[in-house]
Amino acid sequence: MEREGGPRRRDMRRHLRSAHPGLLLALWAGIQVAALAPYVPGAERPPLRTVTVKVVADASLQANEIWKVDIGCHMRDVNLTFREALGVRFKIVSYEYWDAGSEGQPLAALLPGLRDLAGRSGPDRRDGEIVLGLVPEGPEGPVDPGIADYLEGIVIVKYLKNKGGICYVMLHELCHLFGAIDLRERGSVMSLERPSFRIDAFTRAIMLANRERCFRHGEPPLSQERMAEAISLYSKRKALGLGESELSICLHHLQAMRGRTRAAAKRR
Repeated sequence: MEREGGPRRRDMRRHLRSAHPGLLLALWAGIQVAALAPYVPGAERPPLRTVTVKVVADASLQANEIWKVDIGCHMRDVNLTFREALGVRFKIVSYEYWDAGSEGQPLAALLPGLRDLAGRSGPDRRDGEIVLGLVPEGPEGPVDPGIADYLEGIVIVKYLKNKGGICYVMLHELCHLFGAIDLRERGSVMSLERPSFRIDAFTRAIMLANRERCFRHGEPPLSQERMAEAISLYSKRKALGLGESELSICLHHLQAMRGRTRAAAKRR
């Protein structure tokens, strides 16, 4: 369930690229408005889950480590929404540099190298359950500013020159790690067109199904029960016929994963 940049994201990326600074400021402020929404009306909040993060920055950013301050501030803003929508917060616990060789390359081409680097931490990933790769904005500009790999728990984000957009990109990509997909509806953090910081009903539901997901390398991200819940949510969404291509990808991977997990259980 790998989210990659490409034609299906062009509308959203074009919107971000051409956004007026005032609009980006409004989007940033919107995260605080979104955070005021109730977790689940009438439901008891579960204990807060802390997910640890390892930030791996391109070696070219080593000359000026102000990026650590910026990413820390943006992560605090992201946490405002995640805490209220999901009962989850992210905690940066380690930093590392990485010779990504990112200039002129699409972010999808950088994923294999970051997967290899993440794998060196061992299955427990004690230096961070999630790996957040950070690369400088290149001559191509802010187009396609982020990518996520659901199965491996990895996101890559561009360190945008217009820093007002970084928070949105981080939030969008981290939502992918909890099962969210790009949507063909407006006004959501996952919208391909006219996005906002709002967590729509479907995104909230699928992220709740993934709330306790596992980030251990080599293990299924979801239990059988949560896997069935996620498959049901994706299937119902797909039946709406909105043309959201990632639904088919997610269903394929989850159904195959469920089959392998069941087969392994029978062999025990």
